[in-house]
Amino acid sequence: MTKTRNFIIPAFSIFLMVAASVPANAQDFPKRETFTFPPELEALTTGLVEVGINIEYGPNPVPAPEGISDAAKKVWVKLPQLPFPVDPKELAALRAFLDAVEDASFEKFKTLYSLEDREINGTTTLWTTPPQLSHDDKVIVFIHGGAYILQTRKASIDLQVAVADSLGVRVVSIEYPLAPEAKYPVAVNAIIAAFKGVIDEYGAENTGLFGTSAGGGLTLQTLLHLKADGVSLPAASAAISPAADLTGSGYLYRGVGLEDPILPPLGLLHAYQSYVGDADPRDPLINAIFGDYSNMTPLFLLAGTGEILASDAIRVAAKARGQGVDVTLLLTDGMWHVPIGNGSGIPELQLAYDEMIKFFKLKMGL
Repeated sequence: MTKTRNFIIPAFSIFLMVAASVPANAQDFPKRETFTFPPELEALTTGLVEVGINIEYGPNPVPAPEGISDAAKKVWVKLPQLPFPVDPKELAALRAFLDAVEDASFEKFKTLYSLEDREINGTTTLWTTPPQLSHDDKVIVFIHGGAYILQTRKASIDLQVAVADSLGVRVVSIEYPLAPEAKYPVAVNAIIAAFKGVIDEYGAENTGLFGTSAGGGLTLQTLLHLKADGVSLPAASAAISPAADLTGSGYLYRGVGLEDPILPPLGLLHAYQSYVGDADPRDPLINAIFGDYSNMTPLFLLAGTGEILASDAIRVAAKARGQGVDVTLLLTDGMWHVPIGNGSGIPELQLAYDEMIKFFKLKMGL
């Protein structure tokens, strides 16, 4: 079993961690020139090859950490190395590939769950209703990942339906506008508009909020904007592998670097820049490691130490805890990006999932 820790970080340490954060430059990071995908995805990735993305098919070339479970090691070798391209044709091809993967998962689940699109204050949302709806009066809002430039409300549909099942509530996934076409604050404004519609119906005290990767970063941005605007906060929130520091200044960006089996540091930094546009990437309403968390909703933060984004979760937890917030930080040793899942047979993913579910049950009275 992978070790996990709930960190308590002294206020002086928090000051040092934040003060030491300096923006990263593109030249700081090596560039991943070739991306490895598992052979079973070859038929779906021909479009990526056609636009010039260098793809090899085979096991992930990054060695799996010795300390992770045998089940996790078997999955590690099948992890795809995702490019985050700047070129518009390459980006369109990657979006098409991921949309195809999402649609296949969506088709599988739509026969088992009620999956319904609704427009809320001009924003498209996907509502998942589990077969056993135990709490008709409560709801969880989900914000999908994709480096701010990829994916739709259907992303991570397996996680969405699992949470709906485990909590007995509806899960609402928000489809926000993507960068580079939509730059800050377009996406967060769309999320806030949809969130306000949800709490108008359910009440903030009956609403939870969570997101993965860029969706974790947007979860934190949304909370900071809601707080600054005096809007009622959700009862509890979770950010899974949050892409929170849009300067890329975290130690693990460099410390893990290209040993992250999924995320390319330089590509991710370019994606951040396309989202931020002309705004200041150190603005506390954009960059969650600098945010004001006083009087914030309870927070659950999760990351794997084998990913470059673990620094973001650690520093947000430190900042929020130093401001008196009820914070749970869970780090899974050696694990990859978004290390959470239900029923996969991977103990690290199951532990993280179970802990998040316990958190929401406790904080939302489920």
